[in-house]
Order: sequence, then structure tokens, then C-alpha cells
Amino acid sequence: MQQLTPRQQQILEMIQDFIAEHGLPPT
Repeated sequence: MQQLTPRQQQILEMIQDFIAEHGLPPT
């Protein structure tokens, strides 16, 4: 797995939090 930049890591965590709250990925 490639290394993520801090910015990419932040975005990834935001998406995961969104899925955790809404139960589906953002469209």
C-alpha cells in the first residue's frame, strides 16, 4: 500500500467518518 500524504489521510478519515454516520459513501 502506498504512503498517503497528511492531506490524503485527512480526507480518508473524513470519508470514513461520513460513512460511519450515514451508512453509505458520499455520492
